[in-house]
Amino acid sequence: MKRSKPSRFGTELSCRYMEYILKSNLFVFVQVLSASATCSLPPDFWCDHVNVTNECAGEQYCGAFRRDMKGRPFKFELFFDPLSNDTQVFVTEKMYPNYVIYEKVADFGLHPLFKDVNARQVQRHFQKDDIASKFVACVQRYIHGKPLYEALFCLENNLINNRSSYESVDSCLQQLTVWNLPDARKCMHSTIPEQIKEKDEQFRRQLQIKGDLTVQQMAINGKYFPEFQAYQSMLKSKFNMWNQAVNRRIISRSHPRSARCPFPPDFWCDDRKITRECFDSTKCRKFESARRNKVIELKILYASKCHFSQEAIVDVFYEKIWKNPHLKSLVHMKFLPFGNARIGQNGIITCQHGPGECEGNKIHDCVQALASYSDTVEFIACYMRTVRETRNIQKSFDDCAKQRNWTPKFTKSIKECAKSDRSYELQQKTAHESGNIWPEPKHFVPWLVMNDYSITELQSYLPALDKYICRWYYGSNHDRKRCNLCDYAPSRCPQHS
Repeated sequence: MKRSKPSRFGTELSCRYMEYILKSNLFVFVQVLSASATCSLPPDFWCDHVNVTNECAGEQYCGAFRRDMKGRPFKFELFFDPLSNDTQVFVTEKMYPNYVIYEKVADFGLHPLFKDVNARQVQRHFQKDDIASKFVACVQRYIHGKPLYEALFCLENNLINNRSSYESVDSCLQQLTVWNLPDARKCMHSTIPEQIKEKDEQFRRQLQIKGDLTVQQMAINGKYFPEFQAYQSMLKSKFNMWNQAVNRRIISRSHPRSARCPFPPDFWCDDRKITRECFDSTKCRKFESARRNKVIELKILYASKCHFSQEAIVDVFYEKIWKNPHLKSLVHMKFLPFGNARIGQNGIITCQHGPGECEGNKIHDCVQALASYSDTVEFIACYMRTVRETRNIQKSFDDCAKQRNWTPKFTKSIKECAKSDRSYELQQKTAHESGNIWPEPKHFVPWLVMNDYSITELQSYLPALDKYICRWYYGSNHDRKRCNLCDYAPSRCPQHS
């Protein structure tokens, strides 16, 4: 009996069905792998990339955060003493400049500290201490948005330049041009500031803000917790990153949780109430247990003659992290000096900034292969700085080898390595490692990889990397609640006590 020839339609249908089955099984397989994988990337990034979200958090949690914060600003409450130098620096250098850039992302409630004055003290003392707080309280009552923060900036900028409270307030009142300014002036001479003071004290107790309020304290979306205070030093990058996370479009089969979550993933494991509201305490414990006492593994993909690479290695990593004994102990940096070089079909390596860059890259690979870790960091930082200043490769090598007190024999071994086949093999290995990062390839140099994760969002943290290292490390004898204290409250820094 003659067999009938299968129809083209039937064949296509069969193939499509098999393709569907394979894709479905693959999706389930990937989900199982993601669920069982141990996340090693800090919570800051859990909603930044679909692969990271699947492995670390789950789209149902990230989706709830995005849905809850979509189209509305993050609401910050600032409790502060206008006369504190720490506050003056914070407002003029951190808060106001970044608010101007990200006006639609953030909104601040201002809660000035009023002094508790003994009734026997002269009225003049009361006015001297509280005129600045009265100004903030009354201006906020009648003025909103950008003019309000301009008034606060004006006040703190005058105070930081050693003008008296009265001079500062008078100067700022003269600069304000809003229509309801007369109401603000009258308010300052009424009982309204006292009423505002009582409401602020009640709000402070509700948020459970304790301790010395001469150091400014911040709450976010109705929650106060000590770990958040470090972010006073990070407003520039965080306003941008949180805004991107909220507005990111993710195609997912998961549905957001019905619960509210007005808090970025940075804090999902910092506070029990936030964990219950936004995330999963079991996942928090698993992550923190996996990261306990483990250094942060960094890789930097760079080129030896690239200006931005020099800036990242010298000005950020070396000056701000390596030279800080505590931060230095929290990280390990691996150098991948290949940059945007290419290996041709003939096997020849061509570098973006010419043969000199290729030579420098080989030297760096040889140093990393032959020298100790500490010597490698010191030499590469020295080399990058000297090349930036002199543009002389040979002088940079000689000066930095001398600075490290290398013996003539060891110095010669580095030079011989850089001119031999070994340096070519090392460069091939570096090229392979640079080209096989996950889940994203590099898009430019320098490019940072952390704990074997490569994502675009991480690159935005590079200029202020030192501020984040403290937050990203989980370990014994490391108090994450005091991160960046010396930056946002230098008067309370142990170095100043």
